[in-house]
This record gives sequence, structure tokens and C-alpha cells, in this order.
Amino acid sequence: MTEFNKRLVQASRQKIEKTFDSTLLMGNFRNSYEDVFVDRYQNFRSNTFFIVWVVSISFILYGIFFPKIPHHPSPTTPASVAMVDTYDYSTSLIKEAIREGFSEELAIGARLFPEDTNQMKDLDYTLTYIGDETLTKVWLWDYAGVDGDVVLVKVNGVEFARHTLTHDPISFEIPLDEVETLVEVVGITDGGGGITYAIYFDFDGASYFNRVQKGSNNHYTFIRE
Repeated sequence: MTEFNKRLVQASRQKIEKTFDSTLLMGNFRNSYEDVFVDRYQNFRSNTFFIVWVVSISFILYGIFFPKIPHHPSPTTPASVAMVDTYDYSTSLIKEAIREGFSEELAIGARLFPEDTNQMKDLDYTLTYIGDETLTKVWLWDYAGVDGDVVLVKVNGVEFARHTLTHDPISFEIPLDEVETLVEVVGITDGGGGITYAIYFDFDGASYFNRVQKGSNNHYTFIRE
């Protein structure tokens, strides 16, 4: 082998060794980069899991030690404002009903006073009518302050309704005798200030605003002509 060929072979070997070293170096670099990336990704996942775990535990502990406090309306909220009595007690029809003791104009459920009063008298009524009705509807309510008054309604001696009076009228039907029908309203319980009640008879078309003492009664006698 000539000197020139020896040098050429030696140069080729050196080139191959350099190429091999370069490839090995790149491979080591790539492997190192992938290792770093994997390590960082695993650290990121670990940190994320830890943060989520801490936040979840924090919410659970907050719910245990700081439970939600229910809201109660303050005196200025609509819920309490609605309790204010805005009923108009000053109309001319109400004044007339107070004066006469009855009304054919006021609606069923009308109120005359905001509180119980002794301004109304205990009255009995005898009324005549023309008609062939055998039944009539009756409405009953408290026209003054609601305080637990209780009355009993009897028709010709038979009990028909026992009711704790409120501002909301109750209704029921009663029979009408061929000649004469006696309706009694008996005072059962006085919540304080007297038992005040209003009663409306459908066939008569009038509301009677009355008072009754506990253990006493008012009579409404209807005579058919």
C-alpha cells in the first residue's frame, strides 16, 4: 500500500470516528432532553394533583366549620312590610255600617275596625222575606281584630258550624224552613275585647256586624211571607 493510500484510509477512519462521535453525542443529548421533559411533566402532574387535593379539602373544611347561615328578612324587607294593615277603615260605607249595624253595600269580608271594640251593640234581628228557597248560603268572619274568638252557629236548634273567626270568610249552607227559621250565633271563646263577628245571608243580601258575649247568643229570625 502506498503512502498516499495509507493517508486516505487513515483520513476515512478519522471521518467515520468523528461521525460516530457526533451521532453518539446527539443521541445522548436527545436522551437527556427527553429525560428532563419527562421529569418536568411528572413534577407538573404531581403539583397539579396536590393543588387540586388542597383546594378540595379546603372547601370541605369550610363547609363543616362555616355552615351557611339562613337569611331572615329584616324589618324593612317586603316580607315584613306585607304584614302592615293597609285596610281603609274610613270609607263612608264603613261609617254607615258602624252606625246601622248592617250593610247591603259592603263586600263579604269587609272590616270595620283594626282592633276589637265594644262600639257595636249586641243585637237580635227579625226579618221577613218572600221566596221559595229551601237552602241559603251563609258567610262568617271577624270584622275587627283577630284574637281567637270562637262562635257556634245553630239553625233551629241544630249545630251547623263551630269556627275560630278570622278576616277570611268561611261559607256553608243552611236550610230554610217553610215558615220560620231561627239562626243562633253562640259565643264560645272570647280571645279578648269581646267576640266580634259579621254574618252574611245570601238570600237576604245583607251583612250583619254584631257582638256576642261568651255563653250568650244572637238570634236571626227569618219569617217567610
